[in-house]
Amino acid sequence: MKPTIVTVGLLCLYATVAVCGNESQNTYSISGTYVPFGLENADRAKDSSADDLDSSTILVTYDRINDTGESERIALASGSFIDGAFRFEGEIDAPTEVEITVQAGNHEKLTTNALISPYGEEVTFAYVVHYGVVADTTNLYLLGNARRSKDQTTKFTVSGDLSGLEEKLPFATIEVWWREWVAGELETRRLGTVMAEDDVFLLEADIEEPTVATVFVSGVPEVYFLSFIDVVIEPEAAIEIHANNSAKDLVATADRGSHDRLIDSWSQSTKYSAKSKAYDIAYAEYQDRRIADMRAERSELQDAETGDSSKTMDASTKTDSEESEGVQEDDGEQPASQESVPETLASGPSFAEGCEHVPLYDGQSAPDEAIGMVDEEQHEVLQRDLDGIREAALQDIAKYADNPMDSLLAMELKAFSTGSHNRTEAFPVYDRLAKVLDEDLVDRRVTPRRERLIRSIAKDKNDKKLVIGQKVPGFVLSTVSGDEISLANVLDANEFVLVDFWASWCAPCIRDFPSLKEMHADHNENGFEIIAISIDSTFEEWEEGSNEHELPWVSVGEIEGFDGPIASAYGVAFIPKKFLLDSHGCILKKDPEVAELREFLNSQYEELSN
Repeated sequence: MKPTIVTVGLLCLYATVAVCGNESQNTYSISGTYVPFGLENADRAKDSSADDLDSSTILVTYDRINDTGESERIALASGSFIDGAFRFEGEIDAPTEVEITVQAGNHEKLTTNALISPYGEEVTFAYVVHYGVVADTTNLYLLGNARRSKDQTTKFTVSGDLSGLEEKLPFATIEVWWREWVAGELETRRLGTVMAEDDVFLLEADIEEPTVATVFVSGVPEVYFLSFIDVVIEPEAAIEIHANNSAKDLVATADRGSHDRLIDSWSQSTKYSAKSKAYDIAYAEYQDRRIADMRAERSELQDAETGDSSKTMDASTKTDSEESEGVQEDDGEQPASQESVPETLASGPSFAEGCEHVPLYDGQSAPDEAIGMVDEEQHEVLQRDLDGIREAALQDIAKYADNPMDSLLAMELKAFSTGSHNRTEAFPVYDRLAKVLDEDLVDRRVTPRRERLIRSIAKDKNDKKLVIGQKVPGFVLSTVSGDEISLANVLDANEFVLVDFWASWCAPCIRDFPSLKEMHADHNENGFEIIAISIDSTFEEWEEGSNEHELPWVSVGEIEGFDGPIASAYGVAFIPKKFLLDSHGCILKKDPEVAELREFLNSQYEELSN
């Protein structure tokens, strides 16, 4: 039932500073501040801020169950910004979750949650407006701290000081999240985002048992900075976030507890710290070279526009196939390079019956040789070394820790990732934990991960089988309107078919759509078709994405995420995942880039186009 809103009497409501001399021990306060940036667009920012703040509405509410068992939404305060500030004081007898809503001008309504408590610290929020050249963006954050704990015995704390970073972050935001298995699905638990105040922040919340979490620190859009930091939270844990030795990134430390044993024990070692610092230096040098190369290519392209047309074609082709990383499964990593070599190719060509005609294109006939020719950047070598130190330490804990909870946490920190060469050694660890841990804990945190690893290994084997010269599995899937589509029928009606796995939330997938639409328009009548398979988790997401992007090709869905039987049979561990097939269902190209696909189609249909 939708809660009704009930207005209660307010003790004090101020736009700037409260002066109501209420001396009650149960007094709490909520204050807000308007935080603008992008003020280089001075005239528009001035006009916008005046209009938006004068017409702003701020509402503080909470939910309660009334005497009839119905949910009521209680309004604690309402008002607007006056001179860029808002303040409210009241009394409360027990910790209460409240929702703060801000509506300013024509901007979207924004909400954030907070906990108000007797004797508690003041709750402060920031209404952040970025005045862009064309349009504004708005956000609502708690400012400085987010105290969400209701019980001292289960409270954990994540605090930080970002002042030690080489790159200053004037508008840094911090969020903590962790994942839990619920009914066989990974669900994300998030704390509200807090914005650092003078480089300092604090988040407090409750947790019942030791859990692996992620602290996400972002400096965008004012300064591009992203850092994902693993932490182990538990009752009475105190985690500190601060700059690493090179001052280029952040680390998390604790002076005791599970985080200290599971993460600090190796991440704060002399060996790891030295390699981490060397990595930061090598990566910075790589980025500098990359930027210089991009500028040189851009300059060459500009010169070529009035000169040699072949240079223009080379450059445009490279731009069209811009590096675009795929989106991986939630808790999986791509297989290590030594495992990614298709066995059928590494040992020589081997074709499925009916696919003997498929040529092995240049660069694909000897992948083992190609891998040896790849020059690794120094930062890539150092990253592999760092991963090795981390993995060895966590595997040691997982196998031999006296405390089974430490073993479980090490597994959740990916002691054995899907790319580990010895990942099957995870099974004895899971089996031991299943015998010594509480049954409920095993059901929630051991069994789902063991089953996911089994599926991942099977999927990896399927991926290695599906190489050039092999046939793909057949399938029958439905369109948004419910019509069933058979891959076999699509193959019968076309000369070439591109099978493209995607999802509405996959930015790299969507980035390919304009180029794919051009190729589909150019060659569909000649016998080229695309069959896109959505692996969205809900029908609504798939339907909305399909309608939004107006896909002109065959669009079907297996709405089961990465775990659907067709996605598993095709070895889909990341998207976009593409297979170019001939009319027999034989694989001609696997994961072709856009420019590579265009070149192939143009060469095949060159005579027809002329």
